[in-house]
Amino acid sequence: MQIHHTRPGARIVAGCYILIVKNRVYIFTDTTVNIEPSSEDLAEIACLAASFARQLELEPRVALLSFANFGSTPHPLADNVRRAVELIRSRHPDFAVDGEMKKCKPIRQ
Repeated sequence: MQIHHTRPGARIVAGCYILIVKNRVYIFTDTTVNIEPSSEDLAEIACLAASFARQLELEPRVALLSFANFGSTPHPLADNVRRAVELIRSRHPDFAVDGEMKKCKPIRQ
């Protein structure tokens, strides 16, 4: 485990896990630090993770996970995730981002 200091200008701290499965790298964030983050928090956490992926010379593809699937369950927490996706798309149109979704299916290459 490594601890990196908060990035200058960041207003939130987030945990990050790196998993390597069958030569594919996955970065999961934030499963340890923030309880019920706001849309703004989720957007910043996702952008920090995507930037970290780029530091590792990986092209980020961001998926915001939820118990709902693209509006399938009307609920304030699902709305929160949808708003975060919109924030990310407006601030970083160069990031591939999608959500809210229940789970990710691997993209076959």
